[in-house]
Amino acid sequence: MNQELSTTVGRLIETHFPQLRRTVRKNLTRLTCALLRLALSVRFGYGGLHLTSVARALPQGLNFKSSYKWLSRFLKCKYFDPSSLAKSAGAVEGMVRRHLFGRLYRNSL
Repeated sequence: MNQELSTTVGRLIETHFPQLRRTVRKNLTRLTCALLRLALSVRFGYGGLHLTSVARALPQGLNFKSSYKWLSRFLKCKYFDPSSLAKSAGAVEGMVRRHLFGRLYRNSL
């Protein structure tokens, strides 16, 4: 599931944001997958979203410390705008849900 989610999100981001550099698209894919994994988890509805929980949910993370350092560096970027990320993550989540659930529905017919 995790690899499929990462692949699907990566393809959608490459399709909808081809003007971004490849490294930026990869970073957005990692962060979006982490946010989606958290959104699908049981504890997401408890009201708080902490950097540590996002770092633990990052795909392709070798260990917690390196994932946390990567996330901290990514969020310190001067071009990063958290409010626009929230809107974009919601849009990407909708695209992923339509893509995954549409395919599951077509396969069940």
